[in-house]
Amino acid sequence: MHIVIRDAVRLTLLLLGGLTLVALADGHLALFGLPPAAGAPIEFAGCALFATAMAHLIRRLLFHRLDLQHFALRAFEHPVGAGLVVLGLCMVIQALMPILTVMLTKG
Repeated sequence: MHIVIRDAVRLTLLLLGGLTLVALADGHLALFGLPPAAGAPIEFAGCALFATAMAHLIRRLLFHRLDLQHFALRAFEHPVGAGLVVLGLCMVIQALMPILTVMLTKG
């Protein structure tokens, strides 16, 4: 249950941070004295936070029993095996990124 609460807090902070940055970049920069051209990097950062939250959620849904902290600790014992598992997980997340990009641009 501790993992679920920790993940819920992590996802909430990432989603709120991303949505806040995207909303800020959508014309509210004048309140802080920033030029309108500063909106693009801020919007990109917000989309990156949102995509990170979605990638984390998808990873937890697909690999709910996979504990990456366990593999990080085991990497000191057998670095090749643990590295292959982490590399495989990165490949799956990288394959899901185009889907997240389409979700962000079409939404």
